[in-house]
Amino acid sequence: MTPFLIRYLNKNFSILLPVSQMMLSLTFFIMAFVVLYDVWGKKEEMY
Repeated sequence: MTPFLIRYLNKNFSILLPVSQMMLSLTFFIMAFVVLYDVWGKKEEMY
């Protein structure tokens, strides 16, 4: 969405591009951490 805003509406929306990339990276690492914690972190025995 940000490239569309930069291209067709206003160049001032360019500040949103790095912000949106940081937020995307942060949420990716949070999701990856949760999955890896569930797989490797828990010490439950499977029955």
